[in-house]
Amino acid sequence: MKRVLIIDDEPLIRQALKKLLIRNELEVVVVGEAGNGIEALSELERMRADILFLDVRMPLMNGFDLLQRLQERNMAVMTIILTAYRDFDYAARAIEYGAFGYLVKPIDEKKLVEMTIKAGRKIDEERQAETAKRQLAELRKTGYLERLLAGEETAFAERPEGMPDFSDGCGRLVVVRPSDGVDSRIGGSGDPAVIAYKGELILLYRTARELTDEELAARLTKDGAAEHPCGISAPFAGEENIRLAYRQAKAALFYWDAAGEPPIYRFAERMTATGDEPDALTDQRGFEQLSEKLELGLLDEAWTMIRGFTETLERRKDEDLDAVYRKYYQFATAIKHNLPRLEAPEPVKKQLAELGLAELAAYSTLSEIDVFFERLFAALAPAATVEDAERVVHKIKAYIRENYAQDISLHLLAERLYLSKNYISAVFKQKTGVNFLEYLTNVRMEQAKLRLERTEKGVHQIAEEVGYKNTSHFGKVFKQTVGVTPAEYRQRRYANP
Repeated sequence: MKRVLIIDDEPLIRQALKKLLIRNELEVVVVGEAGNGIEALSELERMRADILFLDVRMPLMNGFDLLQRLQERNMAVMTIILTAYRDFDYAARAIEYGAFGYLVKPIDEKKLVEMTIKAGRKIDEERQAETAKRQLAELRKTGYLERLLAGEETAFAERPEGMPDFSDGCGRLVVVRPSDGVDSRIGGSGDPAVIAYKGELILLYRTARELTDEELAARLTKDGAAEHPCGISAPFAGEENIRLAYRQAKAALFYWDAAGEPPIYRFAERMTATGDEPDALTDQRGFEQLSEKLELGLLDEAWTMIRGFTETLERRKDEDLDAVYRKYYQFATAIKHNLPRLEAPEPVKKQLAELGLAELAAYSTLSEIDVFFERLFAALAPAATVEDAERVVHKIKAYIRENYAQDISLHLLAERLYLSKNYISAVFKQKTGVNFLEYLTNVRMEQAKLRLERTEKGVHQIAEEVGYKNTSHFGKVFKQTVGVTPAEYRQRRYANP
């Protein structure tokens, strides 16, 4: 139904016009009347009208003056002029002021019906065109924002209609994760800019100054977003930083979900580690350690390493979210590399073999990734049997006994046995109770004692025979291990033949 306002200084004409509209059952409803332009302007400011039947000659403010006021105030309304004068100048002037048409008094009922129907169709056409224009602008804005969020658009591209200008303001980006799909109630009209993106809502606020946490929380509450988990970026300026702001807001949600904090999470600008805190599992040594734990079947220790890594990430809330997923994928890849040696169920091996970065990125919180790896480790069988471990240790002992006089290192053993250094170190300590270096030292000291007891060789020669090129160093190690110097040990031999 179109809303009609009748403006004429003659009450009888207003009543007659109203009866004609009702009698012909047109899709209109008369919502008001006025006797002059001033009253009409007041009525139009108070209510919305679609069609205006407007008399030209009225006291206080005539019809043309009213049309001019409406133009100045940008108040668009479909206007049909009513005039008792068969004068083309009135018609031309009415069109100049944006009138849709005119009717000459006394009003012909047939022409009234035709004009009203045409006006209604014109309104529908304009509304459809405006809706299509808005939808097209929204599509362009949404597509532009999506390209910015995905890093596929430059900040210097032509800004689509309706896109906020962040160049001179304090932008804030909020990612809202509705609990049950996209919530269309979230957001105001125009501010913030709102788009649906990957199952979440992106809210873009542009303000003249940086909002405090309290002010932003109040805005989110007002816009209906605070009912859902919200991740907030640090303030930003310029469209080129929208992707960074998006990643910050996603990171805020990602990290704080694991902590079970209140629903509004703000990204902390400067929460980087100082460098004293190593990123467990992010370097090759960490990957080797994880592999070693898995190969030895030490799943509890492997899980402890991953929990330590997760806790480190939780403390580093400015970490690039994409980098977080890449790091998790890196050590998932390290597990993959050990698949040939893992005695794991085939479904688990298949799951690991097919695991990709996209599958990991599907987990939206640290907690979900934790659960994934916890279940994965629970399904893994110990990768090395007791016999395998004992066989490795037996080979290491045999090699040391045969080559103790040579320069033996973990690196050399790793190459000889086709195992990692960390694996050798861990399995040896697990089965013998001492580390590799302690065992090598003990073997060398036992051989040194035998030579001191059974031969007349000098200390320098004995040191070389048991693997020490520096006699002084040999003497220090001997005393630390045996409790006396090599010379004192030999004297005891002669004292107690």
